[in-house]
Amino acid sequence: MIQLLLELSGKYLIEFMAGMLGLCFVMRWFSYLSSKRNDAYFSTLAREITISIEKDKENKVMIKDIDTYLGRFFADISEKLPNRSLRFKKEKSKPSQKNMISIDGYLNGRENFVNILKSESGVFYCQTPPNFHELTQRILGQDKHWTTLLKHLPIDGISRMIDVMPGLFVVFGVFGTFVGISIALPEIAKIDFNNIDGSGSTLTSFVLNTAYAMETSLAGIVFSVLTTFMNTMYPIKDVRNSIHKKIETSLQTLWYHINYSTKNEDELVSTLKALKESIDKMNQNDKESVEIPAFEPKKAS
Repeated sequence: MIQLLLELSGKYLIEFMAGMLGLCFVMRWFSYLSSKRNDAYFSTLAREITISIEKDKENKVMIKDIDTYLGRFFADISEKLPNRSLRFKKEKSKPSQKNMISIDGYLNGRENFVNILKSESGVFYCQTPPNFHELTQRILGQDKHWTTLLKHLPIDGISRMIDVMPGLFVVFGVFGTFVGISIALPEIAKIDFNNIDGSGSTLTSFVLNTAYAMETSLAGIVFSVLTTFMNTMYPIKDVRNSIHKKIETSLQTLWYHINYSTKNEDELVSTLKALKESIDKMNQNDKESVEIPAFEPKKAS
């Protein structure tokens, strides 16, 4: 088994590394495009959340019912979000149904993430701030566009695999070098030094195996440099971290807006005024209670 593996490695290792390099380029490119599309979508979402909150603050919108407010809030935002993977079916014979959205398009379209936010709206009822980092991870983890590539491949696993490929290519190159040397060394025993001319084929085989050993090392280094360059030019982790931070900040802003809205500020002001009046009354009562009447000496009769 080991001998078969060595023989296959000695013949096809460079081709195998070249195939892995091509696959890495394809996966990296699709992952990068997916991350950029997600960045455009979530950047629009974060911007619309901020704009809606600022408008509500300017108009001093009273949040009396959180369910009603969030329903209106998310409905306004979802209309302004870009499409993600919606597919429209055009039917010329039925103008009333000219644009129909498939079930998959609805579940994975622009409203999908808004529906996920609605499902997690219970955190906005809590008076204690949640862990926004974990909340963002939980919400994004339910979004298929965020977690998968081409609807089936886990994008985090692919990204981590591609990130370690430069080191793996170097390892493959060193492995190929040892394989080539291990195949070339036994050829020396077959050389008849008394008949060098008759050992020409053996010497040729030895040189070819040694050259192959060097070629695998060079190929591993070149492929490692190319994948490092590719990972630098098309970063995925940085883009995804930026998206995560935008959503986390938006959720935090929305939570504080709901729990410290205009209504809550007015209630706080009225409470402070009532407290101030109570303190003033207490101070007034204290002054009256400690007031000592003036001493008047009795007149002699």
